[in-house]
Amino acid sequence: MKLPHIPNSERPFDGNINAMLGYHVYGLFDPETGQFFYVGKAGGREGQGNARVFSHFQEARDRISEPNNSAKVTRIHEIWRRGEDVDWKILRSGLTTEAEAFAVEAALIDTLRLCGHHVLNDQGGHYSNRRGVLGRDNIYAWAAPDVNVEDIPIELCERPVLIFNIQNVVRRMRADGKQPDYVAATKRAWIISAKWRSKENAIAIGLVDGVSRAVFAIDGWKPDESLPKRWEMLPRPLPQELEAQLKEKNFSALLEPCKGYMQFGGFPILKFSENGREAVFLRGANVPKPSS
Repeated sequence: MKLPHIPNSERPFDGNINAMLGYHVYGLFDPETGQFFYVGKAGGREGQGNARVFSHFQEARDRISEPNNSAKVTRIHEIWRRGEDVDWKILRSGLTTEAEAFAVEAALIDTLRLCGHHVLNDQGGHYSNRRGVLGRDNIYAWAAPDVNVEDIPIELCERPVLIFNIQNVVRRMRADGKQPDYVAATKRAWIISAKWRSKENAIAIGLVDGVSRAVFAIDGWKPDESLPKRWEMLPRPLPQELEAQLKEKNFSALLEPCKGYMQFGGFPILKFSENGREAVFLRGANVPKPSS
């Protein structure tokens, strides 16, 4: 790529600027639109300040002839081809700790994306999953209490409970700009044998980050329309008072015996015993690999 000028030939920061910057957060802008396209944290490990913002321009220069680049580098090249320099601004400086700088960076990324800006950071910012944006859709799940087996009502006891990790499906929904549909993410498309499909009075639970976001009764199964050899559940709502006993509860501790099994893509099945109110695993606990 031939450039019409020497792009972003920046004057280095001196020691005085670095000392005043300390830990800081910066942004890259498209000068034509004035829009953010990247947010970063800088300042080094000791908070002595540095010119991290300029490193993106060096990366772009080093990859000027490369065919495959990140979205950030591609945008920088597009701006340079127009004969312009990438604009940059220090957004917050003199931050006390690295953790504070990471928090400011993550808050800016989350806020810009909420406002419809196409920020090109590969990651969503440090701790965004645990400390990020909370709204009516997720604040109750964020603070979800552990599921208490002793509180499970008798109407839910002795019924097969199929527990699915739907985190990746929900993440794809969000990446596509869609509001997550937790029931839709839970009900399909699973490899499951006739043995388990034939279980009566079964309940399905969909988990995101270990928290139950969908809970429903399974009225039956049908072949998935898109994926061969996979199955889709026919969901039926539980009575609200029963659903409340299982929904927006943290199952992480309860499912610790199934952790490795779920990492292989398996879904555990348990029942809540009427006697003693304990969880009895029917499938998945301490099993190294899932079976259908």
